[in-house]
Amino acid sequence: NGSGTCVPNSNECAAMPCSVNATCVDPSNAVGDVQCTCKTGFSGNGVTCTDIDECASNPCGAGRGTCTQGVPGTYTCACNGGYQVVNGSCVCDLNGRFAIQISETVSWTGIAGIEDASNVVVKSWAIRDQTYDASGNLQVVTTPCGGTTADLCGTILTEAYAQYLPVAIWGTSSMPTQNETMALPGALPGANFITQPAATLLGIALTDPLGTWPSSRAQVSGATPVNGAVWVDHDADGPPAVTTYAVPPGGATNGVAPDPIPSYAATSSACPRGNAGTRLSYNYWPAAVYPFPRIKRFSLASRTIGYFDGKITSCDLVQGSVKGPASGQIQNDGRVQGCVRVSVDSQGNPSEAACDDATVNFFDGANQAAQQVKSASFIIKRVANNTTCLAARTATYP
Repeated sequence: NGSGTCVPNSNECAAMPCSVNATCVDPSNAVGDVQCTCKTGFSGNGVTCTDIDECASNPCGAGRGTCTQGVPGTYTCACNGGYQVVNGSCVCDLNGRFAIQISETVSWTGIAGIEDASNVVVKSWAIRDQTYDASGNLQVVTTPCGGTTADLCGTILTEAYAQYLPVAIWGTSSMPTQNETMALPGALPGANFITQPAATLLGIALTDPLGTWPSSRAQVSGATPVNGAVWVDHDADGPPAVTTYAVPPGGATNGVAPDPIPSYAATSSACPRGNAGTRLSYNYWPAAVYPFPRIKRFSLASRTIGYFDGKITSCDLVQGSVKGPASGQIQNDGRVQGCVRVSVDSQGNPSEAACDDATVNFFDGANQAAQQVKSASFIIKRVANNTTCLAARTATYP
């Protein structure tokens, strides 16, 4: 045992009882126990072996590609336009640039001095550069392109409030991108399109992006940061985190720096939500701490956790729901790093100054659970490879 190979004295395979396309094995000296097995690419009883037509059922896909036999047991696919070979079949060619629109339906209650609201729709956009390989791995680099925000309607001061990130920061080299890889072995219309949960960070970095979120600004970039949290100047404007702008009295116009998405008139088209009466005018954010300053700019950090749960509609379109860990919905987290207040003297001259700690802590301590995402959906559609963030925001989505 282990010292050699036993060969029958009478090798029945010497008489070549099997097909030339079969393998012959004589396991013992007994007569009549020869075994004939057809080789790969052939079928039969071993004495007779017939070449299998691998293209008989067109494994490339009817209407998607042409099958050509190779050496026995093999075939190749020539895919039609819009398809590529993945795992031996022609499936959707998902390489290239795609634009995505996410729509969230949000509601909020219990914010002091703010009217309750339900089913308010906010939208965001991004560009997805996709690479799809022959093994069915889809690699995606996502570049955020901005979004809209909801107006808040004041009930005490009877004025409207909104804030925005300026258009100019989106698509710049300092803004973060997101890289992900997912297994998608059969990208065909009707197939599932389900991603893993992922975190999108803006204005902050975490050791574990899906891990613990700091419960206050004191837990970011301090002596003992939670989850390695540090502020990041993603908009490259100098202050830590990213700068959001409050819509000022008179509104804010797209095309005039710092330009918003979209333009804001002097009055809010949404406020008040409870009636169709006189529209409320925009104003800077008020802070309920002495000396009750108005806030012109905030330095913020945010995190969104979610995943796609949808289907491939066509080779150029994917649709479905966005889900997450917050009772099945997207989870949104935020922190306030700082702010800038504005005041006007007796001669009408405006001036700006950094907020004191009490004011920053007032906004950072706001009840984030008051706003809830009720539902969210996504649309991914193919676009030209030179599509910009502006084009993604203004595109038509099914």
